[in-house]
Amino acid sequence: MPVEETENYIRIRIKDPALFIDESFWTVWLSEAKGIKSIQGKLKSDPSVMTIQSYLFDKDKRTITEAQAWVKEHEKNYNEINKSYKTFEIVECKITKDEKGNIVIEGYANTKNKKDRYGDTPTVFAALRNYVYELADYLNNPVMLIDHENSIDHVAGSFVIVKEDEKGLYVKGIFSNSDFPLIKHARTVYLEGHAKAFSIGGWWYHEDKDNPNHLTYAVICDISIVGIGADPNALGSAYEKVLTSLEYVKALLPGLEQSQLQELKTKGLNLCTGKNCSQHIKEVLTRKDIFEFEKSINEIKQMVKKLTV
Repeated sequence: MPVEETENYIRIRIKDPALFIDESFWTVWLSEAKGIKSIQGKLKSDPSVMTIQSYLFDKDKRTITEAQAWVKEHEKNYNEINKSYKTFEIVECKITKDEKGNIVIEGYANTKNKKDRYGDTPTVFAALRNYVYELADYLNNPVMLIDHENSIDHVAGSFVIVKEDEKGLYVKGIFSNSDFPLIKHARTVYLEGHAKAFSIGGWWYHEDKDNPNHLTYAVICDISIVGIGADPNALGSAYEKVLTSLEYVKALLPGLEQSQLQELKTKGLNLCTGKNCSQHIKEVLTRKDIFEFEKSINEIKQMVKKLTV
């Protein structure tokens, strides 16, 4: 493991930078109190994988020998940690309207000291830090996404409060008043109480070797509203209905003339019959390959144009 020294840090590299996508790196605190950071990036071999490339140690707090010993002891706890999603029912969920008429959702996206449905128990690991959730990067742009799709048509609103307290990860979000079909539908089903779930995208660390089920560090990168407990095939059918709605087509292709829209309506808006389209939908909903969704949107646009020729 190559070791480098800068003015302030000892850097221990565990993977070759050539394996990573350029400009995909970001720095994450492992323990601010102990001066330990990780540099993570996306692998070229699989862009969906975010893993650690190097460790940084504050030179005022550790020698090179001590830093090397720490990596040897802890590397197995951190290496090959990939971004994944955890879906939870919102605890103490409240959905109301504020004085401006905006729909507000608040509650706990995750709770501490209770085993979750994944078998993890979010627990403060006092040996490293006095908190569980790393929020610094997420708070720079706390958008409320739909199904973790990072595109403008899936921004349902934003979170005005995201904080950790003694109970867990508390959030308060405000829905957009957009009339875009997908956002309008999401806003409606949450207001009506049919949906009460968040899905958190992040990196999950289990650093307490004496209690391996303790989730001791959660680096939050996005928080989405999602459905929960539904059959993926049924969700696929519902999603297809959204994609094949006239309103959705108008939003995607505002330049279409009324005659073209009418022709699409007459033809039944068969926008999801193209090659691999149903597979794309399933991948989005099961989050196996979210990157494919961008491709499917482009396919849909091309299908619309062909249907109106």
